[in-house]
Amino acid sequence: TKDNDTSAPQVVESDPTNKSVNVTTNKVIKISFNKPIKFVSNDPWITVKSSTAKYPITFNKYISGNILTLIPTIPLSTGNSYLVRTHAFSLSDLSGNKLQSDYNFQFVTQTIQLRIVNINPVKNAMNVPIDSKFVAITFNEPIQLKKVGWIEVADSKGTIIPTTKTLNGNTLAIRFANNLTNGMTYSVILHGTSITDLAGTNFYPFVTKFTTVPKTPV
Repeated sequence: TKDNDTSAPQVVESDPTNKSVNVTTNKVIKISFNKPIKFVSNDPWITVKSSTAKYPITFNKYISGNILTLIPTIPLSTGNSYLVRTHAFSLSDLSGNKLQSDYNFQFVTQTIQLRIVNINPVKNAMNVPIDSKFVAITFNEPIQLKKVGWIEVADSKGTIIPTTKTLNGNTLAIRFANNLTNGMTYSVILHGTSITDLAGTNFYPFVTKFTTVPKTPV
């Protein structure tokens, strides 16, 4: 049968919405249309541009049904305004009817960037007692654990030692199951998606090290 659909696709909503504020810096941008869509070419004219940058940012893009998804390749800058522009004729519906006008919206990212403000033992600490119970890492704002298994403590031989993790507001405590080994350097590893702030912004990968007190010669 002949396809009689001659209407152009229309945007129904965007995420984030137009003029949103405090958007997370790892935001995945989504634009929903009133019907399934497709790219008109292999390099459709869709841009995301910061108010402080000369050129648009880079991002990956894909379509699933009626939703266009844009994933920035690096985190967005804090406290910046971004303009998302889907240019006319960059998309069409499955019948080939093209988007007839630009669709634009803007948003502002959050102003606070999640960061570490204190570590105990301090980074590269020496002569740490082997009966130390935990490492405490304090952030500048409350956090949440996303992937507990991606928070690890490894000795200098590469062995992951058993630990438990607890949160108290802004502070992550990584507790050791057993006494540590004399004269050993330990690496505390926070992988990139293990921790977020309460808005869901990922903390960047981080490593801190400390070395225990040497064994006393007999």
